[in-house]
Amino acid sequence: MTPGQELIDQLRDCPRGAAGWMKYEQTCLAIGTYLFVPPLGAPIVQPRTRSGTERRDAVFPNWNFDLKTPWGILRQEHRAHMVVFEYKNLDERLVGNEEVNQVRSYLKEPMGGLAILCSRERPSEGAHVVRNGIYKEEKKVILFVTDDDFMKMLDMKAQGADPAEWILHLVAEFYVGYE
Repeated sequence: MTPGQELIDQLRDCPRGAAGWMKYEQTCLAIGTYLFVPPLGAPIVQPRTRSGTERRDAVFPNWNFDLKTPWGILRQEHRAHMVVFEYKNLDERLVGNEEVNQVRSYLKEPMGGLAILCSRERPSEGAHVVRNGIYKEEKKVILFVTDDDFMKMLDMKAQGADPAEWILHLVAEFYVGYE
């Protein structure tokens, strides 16, 4: 079995909701690391702000300046110096306004303007509206990545393609749907 298939199986086996939050977070972190490191740096897991008031699930350093690569483009276009990943393993509801605003608060100037909010399903309509408002006001992009997106990127990697191309696809999808 390939490493990608093992990760897909682990993702499918994660219980939804509070019972599986830790397994989901660990699995998503393993997937992100497998897909994106390198060229991204090794993730900084559960980093807290200096005062300890905020804790991000994972932050992947992006030192890529090559504009011929997806992460170089994302660094240039969205100041994606540090790519924030937040994992939400909800079962009784979709990701909503609260979760999107939480991620927004993590995108301080040193981090840059790109975050990836991972969840089992597509977020609520309200989450999309809030995300659009964040972009309008602050030019910060919060991408929504689902289990299906992770499986697509794992398949891309297995086929020898760069899974970060899917991240660019999600940015384009966001731009097209922005109003």
